[in-house]
Amino acid sequence: MSATSRSLARADGRRVLARTLLFRQRLLRLPAKWTLFSPSCRARGLIVDLRLNVGGHDAVALEIASRFAAREQVVFTKDTPGDDTQPYPVILGPSQRARFAAPVVLLMSRNTVSAGEVLALSMSALPQVETMGQPTRGAFSDAIPQRLPNGWVYTLSVETYRSADGTELEKLGLQPDLETPSPSDPAPSVLWGRDILAAADRLRTPHTESGD
Repeated sequence: MSATSRSLARADGRRVLARTLLFRQRLLRLPAKWTLFSPSCRARGLIVDLRLNVGGHDAVALEIASRFAAREQVVFTKDTPGDDTQPYPVILGPSQRARFAAPVVLLMSRNTVSAGEVLALSMSALPQVETMGQPTRGAFSDAIPQRLPNGWVYTLSVETYRSADGTELEKLGLQPDLETPSPSDPAPSVLWGRDILAAADRLRTPHTESGD
């Protein structure tokens, strides 16, 4: 299944749903009753874990983010190299399907790449979302493959992504609202558990745009 439940944490006695979203088209075709968007879902907060998400398609990332949006807004811009082009604003609008309106903590890391970064960037613009972890990879751009005469294949980055406030993101990555240390121990209990529990703790109190 495309949305894989990683853990279920408790924040101040309340259940907080923690899920990892993987970019597969069939995720968008799941019946609502099987997802957190079901009217029967009583979760008071959501942890979206993108720490090991290496991407997929921007369109899918934006479709997922739309399920959390309440209004239309510019979430980032795209531009191509050169002085003869203008940045193209990417607008995120609310989905016509059910949305999740409760507070969200989004976990990310250097292994959040490409469309995973696009999802993190789009959701970070929403007032109920707080990002936590480490800066993302900074590999937002689409890449065009080219083949050399000897058969080698290489790719060229062809776009520059900027946040809605104009901050360039290529190479630098998206900075989290709350930065946590990178795990030195790759054990799942460290990699998955520590920040999920910290995120659940953040959800104990109402989210504010300042992240406090």
